[in-house]
Amino acid sequence: MCLYEENASFHYPWNIHSYLILPLTALTLFTAFAFEWQGEEPYHVFTELRAAYPFFSGLFLFITEWGNPLLYCIYAVLLIRAIRAGDIKTIRNIVCFSIVSLVFLGILLQLLKYGLGMPRPGIPWPPRPWSTAEYTSFPSGHAANILVSAIPQGIWIQDLRLKTLLSLFVACMGISRIRQGLHHPVDIGGIVFGSLASCCVVRLASSSFGKIAMKAAKEEA
Repeated sequence: MCLYEENASFHYPWNIHSYLILPLTALTLFTAFAFEWQGEEPYHVFTELRAAYPFFSGLFLFITEWGNPLLYCIYAVLLIRAIRAGDIKTIRNIVCFSIVSLVFLGILLQLLKYGLGMPRPGIPWPPRPWSTAEYTSFPSGHAANILVSAIPQGIWIQDLRLKTLLSLFVACMGISRIRQGLHHPVDIGGIVFGSLASCCVVRLASSSFGKIAMKAAKEEA
């Protein structure tokens, strides 16, 4: 997992970044404007949809439960291959991903979620900071998590069709959180947190271990 040119200056590929988050952003905005940003209307609408379409409910449940682990498996496979091949750059890049993910998602995001104490759908107001998991709605950890995993992979992948599938997978994860009644549309604002963390992953890796994504950025230009 190492796309770079040793002697080239690094420019973060914001065009690829934007492409990967575009479907999720569009679907979130559509849902929010069609119903509400924060409130019980989306919760009740999607409760009825889950009962009416059990197949899709099962599909979205699978995505919301296993979407992030599936992307972690890709990193695990890449890490194993890199260790066997003695590819130090890829090993360090994946270690960089793991450290940033731990700091952003395991520490900072959890402090923000519990500190704000925003109630999940179906849970009454007011917010209760430093309470239970029922009051950790904003921002969505799953939405942030999948972006931290998906954006570096999307920069690494060269095939536009695979980038598109990855961006749609990201969108399905975000919307699954609303459809399953676990988050309000506004909670998918976790994409901002995830975007920041993924940017840090790529920038830190590029500054420390080579000019990652330079080739991808040139091809997209």
